[in-house]
Amino acid sequence: MTPSNKSPEKNGKSQEKIAGALGAVFFFAPALMNQKTEFTLFYMRQSFLVVLVQILLGILGGILGSIVGILGTICSLLTMVLGFGLLFLAWKAYSGEKFAIPYLYDYSVKVIKILKLDGFFSVK
Repeated sequence: MTPSNKSPEKNGKSQEKIAGALGAVFFFAPALMNQKTEFTLFYMRQSFLVVLVQILLGILGGILGSIVGILGTICSLLTMVLGFGLLFLAWKAYSGEKFAIPYLYDYSVKVIKILKLDGFFSVK
């Protein structure tokens, strides 16, 4: 599934861009702001998968770090890289541009369907 290139920049919706940027870091933020549009949902979906992986890496890093220190360090570094990735997505969203990290958007849509969270990640 490839998202459309329609961006809020052309519409001049600064609130939507702010919600998209927040949604890129905190996937639930646009829902709290009542800004669930196709643009914000695009970033919410990507962010959801990244946050899910960060949580799993944190748990795995805690377990592996107590057994073999270097594995915990590697998990921590990967978590930091993912965090910088979320900040990059937030910058792209605030710029009004739809930017999909290769394969991430497609995988996130699949994970959301598997977890049956389609209702949360859809425009009402």
